[in-house]
Amino acid sequence: MAITQKNVTAVKADAYDAVFADANTKVDAYDAVFADANTKVDASDAVFANANTKVDAYDAVFANANTLGDEGWNV
Repeated sequence: MAITQKNVTAVKADAYDAVFADANTKVDAYDAVFADANTKVDASDAVFANANTKVDAYDAVFANANTLGDEGWNV
């Protein structure tokens, strides 16, 4: 079969379709990364929620320290 412009165009079109098929896979992978990123954000929120709990506990320690200090001065 002789190589013609039509044949070359058809081969290029097939290659282009293959690239797009791969691009779709990459898009799916990208969506999966974002889904994972959302999980990481949720995990980050959980860390911050825990940090807030720690801050509240720290405030309670200082409130207690202030009370102990006041008691010390009152003695």
